[in-house]
Amino acid sequence: MVLTRMPAMGLRSDSAVGLATLAYLSNVHGGKDGGGWIRRMSRRLSGRISRLVPRECVVGAMFSAGCLLPVMARTRLTWDVTATAVALAALAWLNVGAIGFWEGCREKPSRTRGAAIALACACLALAAVLARTQPGSAEVVLAAGVSALLLAALDAMAATMEPVVLRAAADLVLLTPLFLLAARVAA
Repeated sequence: MVLTRMPAMGLRSDSAVGLATLAYLSNVHGGKDGGGWIRRMSRRLSGRISRLVPRECVVGAMFSAGCLLPVMARTRLTWDVTATAVALAALAWLNVGAIGFWEGCREKPSRTRGAAIALACACLALAAVLARTQPGSAEVVLAAGVSALLLAALDAMAATMEPVVLRAAADLVLLTPLFLLAARVAA
């Protein structure tokens, strides 16, 4: 279906994100011993990138690109689409950073809650600006803000939860847009 029904422009751009994601995931989740050429290549590339950019930023950019590129195949880049992509990238960055903190050293104070609240406030303000002229973008940005608030709540409860539960819950809060979509469809 992808080869026969997807527009050529979308196929090209989505393929680049798909390959980058495959390289990243094979590096992070692949076995330590052996590995194929994809793993060797991704290790080399990720080693170079990690010296320049934090891992959380790479994940945020890939997540946002995966959301933005299919849209770009059908429309032109506008400020509201860019702002929405930035909000999603920041949310993905926050998600990965929070999980890394929760699974790592818990002796230091967490910065997740403050960052999550700041992101939620920024998303709320941006959604208010977008609501009148771009309601669809406003809904996505609002969902990102709700997800950020849920990450802040998880961070508040982090001391009482196991890291694996926190990881699952942190990824689950990224599904908040599904609830907004369900509410919109039901209305």
